[in-house]
Amino acid sequence: MESASISGEMKKYIKNIVIYSISSLLFIFILNTSAATGWHLNQNNSPRGGKYYLTPDMRMLAEDILYSRFYTSEEQLARQIFDWVENNIEYDESSGTSTASRIFEERKGKCAGQSRLFIALAREFGLDARYALVDIDCYGKPVKHACAWIRLDGKEYLIDPAYGLFGADHQDWRVVNDRPSLLLLAFAPAE
Repeated sequence: MESASISGEMKKYIKNIVIYSISSLLFIFILNTSAATGWHLNQNNSPRGGKYYLTPDMRMLAEDILYSRFYTSEEQLARQIFDWVENNIEYDESSGTSTASRIFEERKGKCAGQSRLFIALAREFGLDARYALVDIDCYGKPVKHACAWIRLDGKEYLIDPAYGLFGADHQDWRVVNDRPSLLLLAFAPAE
């Protein structure tokens, strides 16, 4: 009789351990899932009319990008943004330098506008993205070109939608402050 009650108590003990283990694993999974998708929208606070301003339609795109898949790294999220820009925005040499919202609406633009659109969307998720000017491209050719600089998971990348390169290896480039008054100084000839 004594062995039957021990076995009943043992079954109860094992059942409790299994339930505890499963609930612990479920809790850890939920905790890790929320950490991996810890990006929050509406972090781009560029003013209306600014180069990086996001329209309501652009914010809906950002939401679609965020919820279209599960991202475990900043790089995966940035690649998804890059892929959208590369696949949906046509390079158009005749376009003037433009804002992110104009490039989004017209679905075409030059290197500067494409880069601004990428930067605006990346900033919407709180990613550290900035404007970069390129003097010598990845092929060793002197150019007057723009792309995006971004820091992802502690590494720096040049994102160049016009060249179709995520992680462009441009030879001579610089990150510029993208406030309009300082950006104009970047183009001013040295005295």
